[in-house]
Amino acid sequence: MNAPRSNGPTSGISSHDSRTGPAAEARADGAGGQERKLSHRDWILLPFVGLLTVVFVAGSTEFIARRMFSQSGTLMRDCLLSHPAISGRAIPNSVCWDKPAESPSAVEYRFNVCGHRAGVECGPKPDGVYRIVMIGSSVAMGDRVRWDKTFAVSLPEVLSRQTGRKVELYNEGVMIRYPHVVAQQVQEALAAKPDMLLWVLTPFDIETETPDRYIEIPAENTSTLTRAWSRAKITFSNQSFSESMSYLWQRALEPLNKSTTTTMLQHFLYESESQYVKSCLLGGDPMGYLLARPSDKWEGRLRMFDSDDAEIARQARAAGVPLVSVLVPMRPQAAILSTGSWPAGYDPYKLGNELRAITTSHGGIYLDIFPGFREIPNSEQFYFPVDGHPNADGHAIISRLLAKELTNGSIPALKTATPPPAE
Repeated sequence: MNAPRSNGPTSGISSHDSRTGPAAEARADGAGGQERKLSHRDWILLPFVGLLTVVFVAGSTEFIARRMFSQSGTLMRDCLLSHPAISGRAIPNSVCWDKPAESPSAVEYRFNVCGHRAGVECGPKPDGVYRIVMIGSSVAMGDRVRWDKTFAVSLPEVLSRQTGRKVELYNEGVMIRYPHVVAQQVQEALAAKPDMLLWVLTPFDIETETPDRYIEIPAENTSTLTRAWSRAKITFSNQSFSESMSYLWQRALEPLNKSTTTTMLQHFLYESESQYVKSCLLGGDPMGYLLARPSDKWEGRLRMFDSDDAEIARQARAAGVPLVSVLVPMRPQAAILSTGSWPAGYDPYKLGNELRAITTSHGGIYLDIFPGFREIPNSEQFYFPVDGHPNADGHAIISRLLAKELTNGSIPALKTATPPPAE
């Protein structure tokens, strides 16, 4: 008997061969064939997702930074008179609050009727008082520090205790009151009838001694384009093309450099003394005061300072008032002094020695507080890491070192009457 012929498919075998068809093609593509090309939608979505991720990370970091390093919407500069003819003065009877990013709390700036952050009203010298009138810029004024924590307050207290006489310090230091401004306005300080003029200097004051210092910068209420064009003209007229382009590029990057995220990262980085010193020595011209052999630009600045110092000393001498100058180290100098060693080609004492020679050549007295900073371990910690101004503890150190120099016999009227307390 013949078996029935089957006209259908063989048992176990599909009518559609598993080795062919769409499924097999898909496997072939995945196994070794060509990869599926990205669609136009993918080319749009992938970069968008990447950009969104960057924005999210940057925004989150900035949010955290602003929580940790909060700043106020008001500024101490709101109390300053900015017109070039009256620069270096504050608005009389004004009060401003400022909360810089690195300050633990807001700082009050209260100016008297003469526009000075003096803590008292301006007026005649009381009988029997030895009056010191202090001049200078932001460090003298006590920028970033509460008034009662500044050395303008503590120094006369220490001097009174050590000399046995009543010593008063009237503070005329104001931001942007740089040497060329002091030279124009020294009669204001002499009008207070001081027994001594104390001029507090920083390397930044010397850095402002540039040919463009008398050129008027348009007021802040002018258009951005006008201010930018004016600054560009000043820059190219006083510097080489490469220096000018570098400066303008740095100005263009200022919004990024001033972000709270940048401040936070720099703050933590600069808390390391070794990393901070390395960063400072790569700082270019602004750190030129650290060079053992100053550049031509810094030599020019020193010549301009020599001229300003000569004018101030002349007027002080005519009034019979001794002019006493002191250089307060900036944070980079303090850090390098604390290490006790520095690379060849650098000398943190160089600028102080130059200012001593200039000051004494015009009959002034120079106080050297750098050796005192040399004896303080990690003295840069007494400054705000990014901003660079001395903090409250830094002001206490400056007060102690100034008192030591003022009572060692260099100022006969302030020679100590009792031994200073043990440190």
